[in-house]
Amino acid sequence: MNDNKTLLNSPLVVKSAVAVLVLLAAFLLVKTITQIRTAIEGEIPTYNSVTINGVGEVFAVPDIAMFTYTVSSEASTVAEAQRVATEKHNVAIKALRDAGIEDKDIVAVPNLYPKYSYNYRPCTALSCPSNQTISGYEATFGVTVKVRESDKTSELISKVTEAGATGVSGISYTIDDEEVLKAEARSLAIADAKAKAEKLSKDLGVDLEEIISYYDNENSGPVYDSAEGMGGAMMMKASAPAPVADLPKGENQIRVNVSVTYKID
Repeated sequence: MNDNKTLLNSPLVVKSAVAVLVLLAAFLLVKTITQIRTAIEGEIPTYNSVTINGVGEVFAVPDIAMFTYTVSSEASTVAEAQRVATEKHNVAIKALRDAGIEDKDIVAVPNLYPKYSYNYRPCTALSCPSNQTISGYEATFGVTVKVRESDKTSELISKVTEAGATGVSGISYTIDDEEVLKAEARSLAIADAKAKAEKLSKDLGVDLEEIISYYDNENSGPVYDSAEGMGGAMMMKASAPAPVADLPKGENQIRVNVSVTYKID
């Protein structure tokens, strides 16, 4: 009897019993999780399928233009730099408003930068030391303008340069309501995928059943026929009235790609 008690209390038997209990608990846990997942998700169906890609494209002439310009002033003090830059900015903004541009289509961001001068001292074997000091300040306004009548873009650029803008850049053309065009391009892409699927099913001798997955993505951008239509950056000085330039807008392309997966029989 004492021998049996000694055997049951031995470290080897205790460790073995613990190991068995741990393995049994792990087995029951995995089995329980598997049953719960099966109950929630159901059995994963197996079937034959085919995925077809379709493309739809729509072209449209942009009806919205955007451009940016800058007014700036340099002075020895912050107050003077800001005063002169603000006066120039207000004149340019007035020119835009007088031309019919609403405040909701104008975004103005002020900035102030210190100007530095450097006094270099004679170089040594290790370095060329210099003293950096603030010599003045530059105040600027960066303005972005949305032009809803894009044909007036060139005229507006001339007005702001005459009003004191030192640079005009970032001219771009967009479509105000792209969603209608995207929907049209998506319909074309789906029709393209459907036509391809029907032809493939005929070639393979299979029947198309329900759609089991669908995915699409879209992109848009300008399509240029010439360098003139690119509307790239350009710099203008306000030293003299600028002529009204002809700025072709080109076309914007709306492209939608779809992937449709059919169950086949």
